[in-house]
Amino acid sequence: MEADSIDTVDDSLCMYPAIVSREEARDIIQCFYGIRAHSISNLVGYDNINFLVTDQADGRQLILKITSLGTTLEGSFIESEVSLLHLLSSQLPGLIQSVIQSLDGSLIVSPPVRSAKYPGGHPHKTFLLHYLPGITLSKALPFSHQLLYDVGAKFGRLSVVLQGCRDPLLLQRRDHRWDPKNVLLCRSALPCEKDETRKAAFVQFMDQYEREKLPRIESGCREGLIHSDGNTNNILVSEDRSRVTGILDFEDVCYSYLVFECGSLLMYALTDMPEGDFAAIGRAVMTGFHGEQPLTEPEWGALGTAVCARLVQSLLYGLHAASVDPDNQYVLETQHSAWAVLSHILAGDQDKLVASWKSDQ
Repeated sequence: MEADSIDTVDDSLCMYPAIVSREEARDIIQCFYGIRAHSISNLVGYDNINFLVTDQADGRQLILKITSLGTTLEGSFIESEVSLLHLLSSQLPGLIQSVIQSLDGSLIVSPPVRSAKYPGGHPHKTFLLHYLPGITLSKALPFSHQLLYDVGAKFGRLSVVLQGCRDPLLLQRRDHRWDPKNVLLCRSALPCEKDETRKAAFVQFMDQYEREKLPRIESGCREGLIHSDGNTNNILVSEDRSRVTGILDFEDVCYSYLVFECGSLLMYALTDMPEGDFAAIGRAVMTGFHGEQPLTEPEWGALGTAVCARLVQSLLYGLHAASVDPDNQYVLETQHSAWAVLSHILAGDQDKLVASWKSDQ
């Protein structure tokens, strides 16, 4: 790839989160849902603004999600996401959040709120979810093999149910930038990487992916819907840290290759334990997943590539997001550990590593 093709950052990657105070969120809850908040607090988010709300009337806890502008959540996709949550919460009760209707019976409302793009206010798609109890997987370190097995098993079960969704918009969502299959879109974020060694590694991986890896995946792996964001902040676990109790955030659901679901799960598990036993971590996750959604031989062969693709995305998009919003340090949390994992995998024997993940299958 020519050097001058990566000199500038693609502005289409820009996101414009809502700027909403807790008092403004309180007003949205009361105006659109008729709910008086006893308390309200901010929750960590990547693209969107999230609030934890306690209902003054009955003490139940809710999640208010205000989506960003400049993302694929705009327009009709949000309706598909909410419909998907309805489907999944009915088929996987207790594991998936259900959506709460507004006063007029709508599942989605559009309050005018501020953003860097529209300081005077602009409608942002917003919805309200039931809160699922539990602690995030990120707070359950170090992960036990039993817990990692259950992470894989619950996502394997989710994968099976997702394949029953026939929403046309979701099935057409093939160009989503957070789909690891589309890692080549990260080329437009390369100018944000100032370390030449890291940048060269990214370029080499993406060039090889384009020439060799992607064609093999396209010819040999199954397509289907994937959650695509097995972030440890998106997985809830029991207080005793023995089992998964909830899977959150379906903003990145897309039509991809099923192996990339595993790639995302493994990427986050390894990144949160970068000094752990990569073979044992991957084996626990994949034993659980494979038991519910068995992988084919071509998918096992593509698994190492799937993990690396998701790592490259996390690193480059994290740098880009920080360049747009320097105050959002959440997007940089995994830079050091993700690079440690990626460089370790790229420098090692990927076939041997994947074989260790498969040894119990």
